[in-house]
Amino acid sequence: MDSKAESAVKAASKTTKAVKKSDYDYDLVVIGSGPSGQRAAIQAAKIGKRAAVIERARAVGGVCVN
Repeated sequence: MDSKAESAVKAASKTTKAVKKSDYDYDLVVIGSGPSGQRAAIQAAKIGKRAAVIERARAVGGVCVN
């Protein structure tokens, strides 16, 4: 590893928060809470899987209009 890469690794290791394995233990990570994302998470839950839904907006639903 060259000195720039070593420096980057050292800097990242100082600023990165350590994450315990048990903190984030999901079987499925769904990106977006639109209709398809919600459906995927619900179906995963129905078969006993743990799902995390990640949404960029403050509200769920994606581009759905009620």
